[in-house]
Amino acid sequence: MSPKTTGSAKTINRESPTSLFFSSLASRGFEPMVRNVTGSVRFDVVDGPTTENWFVTMKRGEIAVSNRSAAADVVVRGGRNTIDEITAGVKNAQAALLRGAITVEGNIEVLAQLLRLLPGPPRAESSDDSARRTKP
Repeated sequence: MSPKTTGSAKTINRESPTSLFFSSLASRGFEPMVRNVTGSVRFDVVDGPTTENWFVTMKRGEIAVSNRSAAADVVVRGGRNTIDEITAGVKNAQAALLRGAITVEGNIEVLAQLLRLLPGPPRAESSDDSARRTKP
């Protein structure tokens, strides 16, 4: 399910890790990991002079995603590359916040619940696995 663009027309890169993550999140419908959460999070993804908005509403496990720029319980703002890395599981959101790569305003508890839904880091290949593949 693709989120709808609301407000002024924006070009959304539908193949970016951020777009793929939020599209996947929208398709879940009910997510048991946030069944006790009610709140909203807006991600402002800054890419040069443009800002792409992702608005996530969680209501007792029901998740809805859109591209509207509305007031939210918490707002996360960061550059395109940083948000792409976070939504791909390459970069940790909490570490990005501590480094100042993203800013957060609002109810951090709502954000903490949403962050549980982000993908984890890519699994590192163990040295045993790589050794097995290189031996003839």
